[in-house]
Amino acid sequence: MSGIIISPPISPCDYYLIMLDLADSFTYHNTNIAII
Repeated sequence: MSGIIISPPISPCDYYLIMLDLADSFTYHNTNIAII
């Protein structure tokens, strides 16, 4: 996600989406390393 603006009162839904995005990118990089 480009241009994420995190406001101080972050909602659980926003936090969940951000964590999902981080987990997806983390898994993606791990998969690339495994393929190489």
